[in-house]
Amino acid sequence: MLANLDDAIPAARELGYPVVVKPRFSEYWDGRGFLVSRGVGYARSDEDLRAAVRRVQPPSFPPPLLQEFIPGDGVGFSAVLSADGSTCAEFAHERLRDLRPTGSGSVLRRSVAIDAQLREWSLALLRSLHWSSVAMVEFRRESRTGKLYLMEVNGRFWGSLQLAIDAGVNFPEILVQTALGEQSPAPPYRAGVVVRWWLGDLVRTWRVLRGPPSGFPGRFPSPGSALRSLLGRQPPETRNEVLRRDDPWPALGEVLGLFGRTFRLK
Repeated sequence: MLANLDDAIPAARELGYPVVVKPRFSEYWDGRGFLVSRGVGYARSDEDLRAAVRRVQPPSFPPPLLQEFIPGDGVGFSAVLSADGSTCAEFAHERLRDLRPTGSGSVLRRSVAIDAQLREWSLALLRSLHWSSVAMVEFRRESRTGKLYLMEVNGRFWGSLQLAIDAGVNFPEILVQTALGEQSPAPPYRAGVVVRWWLGDLVRTWRVLRGPPSGFPGRFPSPGSALRSLLGRQPPETRNEVLRRDDPWPALGEVLGLFGRTFRLK
């Protein structure tokens, strides 16, 4: 739901507090240059909402989105569909730790068996769009009831792609084969494979130590739990996402890139 400051309050009341105030773009071209978003805001009341919209929406930015706040975890269903709607690949994963403790892309995620309801909803949505490519349909699983809420559809390769490849579904290769007309049955994969983005996990810990953002209505990790997650034992079969013994250069480039961005921000 789109909302500027004039109609944000009626929209939030319709959704029901608490709500999430989310920019429509991470970066937005205003005709002269790219404007960078100010991140996500949260509101429990009309007063919180006024402050959050002003904080999240820079001048010249389109109105932000308002979403109902759903406490829980992220789950995703990924697939490659051919032009006739056939499924050439499918995969499911769950998030174990997010880059932003309030919810975002993950730093630790695990392959899981595909839930039948998740598959049915996701494929019905993609086929209704006549989709014939790769996509990841993202849901939020409510912590108390287990109910699934649709969050978004990524019509591109996603950040946790390495997990699918390590589990046995090479989406880039399958997409190329499908584009060339070389269709084959969707390959099986292993559930229980865990992939960790260690540099992202370090950034997550720093964010936890800084404390929750203003107005955040959910449960926020304690500093002690964040340090234990970072330094303690990881789940069985955990693999490093970027740092690999047979190819360490991407990990080195990632660290140098992080330092470069940090110094530019200063």
